[in-house]
Amino acid sequence: MSSPPNDPFAALESLRQWLRANYPHGAPDTAVLLYREPSGVVKEVRLPFPPPPPSADTHHSVDYRCCTVNGEDYEFGAPQAAVVRLLWEAHDRGDRALAQETLLEGAGLTGDRLRDVFRKNGQTHPAWGALIVQGASKGTFRLDLG
Repeated sequence: MSSPPNDPFAALESLRQWLRANYPHGAPDTAVLLYREPSGVVKEVRLPFPPPPPSADTHHSVDYRCCTVNGEDYEFGAPQAAVVRLLWEAHDRGDRALAQETLLEGAGLTGDRLRDVFRKNGQTHPAWGALIVQGASKGTFRLDLG
């Protein structure tokens, strides 16, 4: 068994990766640590998990119409790119996911189902379910940049 990392950020990153691997749709966004002071009083510390950094081969164009995620290339129409922009910005802020309604309204789209934005002629866009995934709560979505 390997020894734990000395860097607390490395320890949190290891824990985040383990949670993500074992709980892909429900990993917590905060770790709660309990510790006992010398006086015997138990204290609680809440540590948010930072969003995972994108890999070196993950990037997007200025208008989000073209994205590369882990070496996989995606191209989007304007409405789709507007949704991807909102999701990418949310990821960069550390937001876990955004509500479907928030995404549709923020992208200036009508309709009530985000998945319809990523369908054309009965075909689903390759990013749907791969890059754009359901969040932990029903009706929420996030980017999977890991």
